[in-house]
Amino acid sequence: MARWVNVFAEIGQFKGQFRLWLPADARPPKDAQEACRMAALGLFYALAKKEVPGFKWRVVRNGRGGAVAEMEFTGTSGAEKWVIDAPRRGETPLPHADVCIFPTLREGEDLAPPGKMYTADEVLIDPGELRHKIFQKST
Repeated sequence: MARWVNVFAEIGQFKGQFRLWLPADARPPKDAQEACRMAALGLFYALAKKEVPGFKWRVVRNGRGGAVAEMEFTGTSGAEKWVIDAPRRGETPLPHADVCIFPTLREGEDLAPPGKMYTADEVLIDPGELRHKIFQKST
């Protein structure tokens, strides 16, 4: 069973409402920042589910009160596991995250840790394959 939560947010330039679908037994997000983080992880999940072989996904609550996702899949060099973080404005990306989802591509270019992969909400929404939407920050 599933349910939805209507989220009303005023974060940066975004002012409005969006609907977040959750499992019926899941705890609702504590604030709009967490709801936005869950929505960004949901965008990534939707694309990865269709395209990534050997896909497994789980959302894990982290110590800062938010959530990250762990994605296991079969990559070109065998089994891989990525930690996916979705820092929102004013938050620092987790240092151990493999992929960070930022609100905009410009924020990803500026804020992604060196050597890490990043993408953005605005890129994930556009049509296209996930592999063309993940970028590597140079060291």
